[in-house]
Amino acid sequence: MSIELLLIPVAIALVKTIKQGAEMRREQKAEIENQTSTQLAPLQTLFNDAALLGQTLQEHGLNINVVSENQITCTIGSVHLNYSRHSATEPFWVTVSGVQNIDHLLSEMELFENEYKHNVQSYTYNKLIENVNRSEMRISEETVLEDNSILITLDV
Repeated sequence: MSIELLLIPVAIALVKTIKQGAEMRREQKAEIENQTSTQLAPLQTLFNDAALLGQTLQEHGLNINVVSENQITCTIGSVHLNYSRHSATEPFWVTVSGVQNIDHLLSEMELFENEYKHNVQSYTYNKLIENVNRSEMRISEETVLEDNSILITLDV
């Protein structure tokens, strides 16, 4: 007997996150453009996993300083990023100082978000495969569909 498992919930969550990300970026740009100092007010991010945030920043070539599970800092030239949150159940907020080019900052933040989403998707997929391998089920077929969702057929 076999069943097919389509990773639609992950795709739905990513689409929702992407939509929220675009709306959030528009709001952030408006807020940033209204500020006059080089230190920006804290901006909410999509990041909610400290390990994946650290991995994403490192993959982007940044040296990070993990202060705690709820605070990560890094410096890029004259720009200092401080990612923090009050608890592990909340998303991170980033405070940015030393900004000279707001458009460049926003495009970099978008790259970080895309890399983070990719890391979340990879982590989720790997955990699913790990759990399947520990169970009595076996993967009989795995297909990547046009929309990048993954169709997995399991033998139970």
